[in-house]
Amino acid sequence: MTRLTVRRRDLFHWTCEHGADAIRRDGMVVKPHLGLSWWTDMDKADRHTRAACVLTSNTIKCDRMQYRCRAVSFGLLIPWSAYAVDADPAFVETLEQVPGADPSRWWVASEPVPVSSVRYAR
Repeated sequence: MTRLTVRRRDLFHWTCEHGADAIRRDGMVVKPHLGLSWWTDMDKADRHTRAACVLTSNTIKCDRMQYRCRAVSFGLLIPWSAYAVDADPAFVETLEQVPGADPSRWWVASEPVPVSSVRYAR
């Protein structure tokens, strides 16, 4: 199977169906309850992406990889490594220690991020 090469400016936010509905309505990804939206350069809805992006949960029942949103503005997104420097060390460790996690593929935003598309990824 051939994987597409993702240009650095192509960053994606993964979400469930009800999240996709809100993003379509607003035209952007807004901050969820943690105050950050999460982004990655990983564009395939597969097991590797789910683990690397820590999109696993024992409490959330919806599929957070059902839809993929593409960011319009890379400038609003901060690499996780830059954000983590000033973040709560326990929070950072909790996320980075999840089996399969790949923080080098993470970006975050504390402001709403406009999107160019919301696509079904399954």
